[in-house]
Amino acid sequence: MNKLIVETYFASFENYDMLLETTQPLEDQGIGIELHAFNDDAFNRRALAQRNRLKKYYTTFHGPHMGVELASAPGSDGQKNALHAWEEAFKLYRAFDAHSIVMHTHQLAFRPQERKTLQKLSIDNMNIVLDMAKEAGANVLVENVGWHNRDSYLFNEDEFIHLFSQLRPWAKCLIDTGHAFINRWDMEKVISALADKIDGYHLHNNDGESDIHRPMFEEGLFYTREDTLRLLRIMNRYTPNADWILEYAPDPKTTPQVVIDECRQFYSYANII
Repeated sequence: MNKLIVETYFASFENYDMLLETTQPLEDQGIGIELHAFNDDAFNRRALAQRNRLKKYYTTFHGPHMGVELASAPGSDGQKNALHAWEEAFKLYRAFDAHSIVMHTHQLAFRPQERKTLQKLSIDNMNIVLDMAKEAGANVLVENVGWHNRDSYLFNEDEFIHLFSQLRPWAKCLIDTGHAFINRWDMEKVISALADKIDGYHLHNNDGESDIHRPMFEEGLFYTREDTLRLLRIMNRYTPNADWILEYAPDPKTTPQVVIDECRQFYSYANII
């Protein structure tokens, strides 16, 4: 593990007081933060206003995804909207001197007969964003998204591995565990195949069917504690320098103390696995 990072999703994306309540007790262990960029100028301005409060932290970003569709046709309003959103995201990235920014391959649900066409559109637009990223000095991590049970599974396990031979050579990868669990991916196969590309993980658990973004060590979920420890060993074996990003959903049960306790478990296991 390079850095353990707390994603602002659990703090409803911009409850920065809640984020700091969580991170301050962990500063001596080098905790990092992941902020969001949205296709929303007002949200992004509010995030920028937090720069002085948050600049002491190692920072990564989640790139714009809500209302942003990279599987859009050339010249369409969808493509123009997506590229504008990414242009604004790179401004935030530079302002925070971030280390990486996550990119979704797509957002939409689709019909089976559209799949190959949408894959090509997604790849073409990701390469445009990757060219923008190179100019901006940004490290883009492409994330596995979509679910087989929601008509949104655009790149399956093997296609996602192959995707990186079709993207710009500077494209990096982020593996989202919750999405992989729902799609029943072979985690060691994927991680070992993409080891040289993987710079980060979004870590969260679920019931094996829905993307509920629960804490990894919560009882009664798809991945048990033993499964999680096995996964962490695989991650450390193949990608020892990747960031581990806790991407938990906002929930009254997911308090700052719960996230602090989760972080401390990750720190303790990182030293022994």
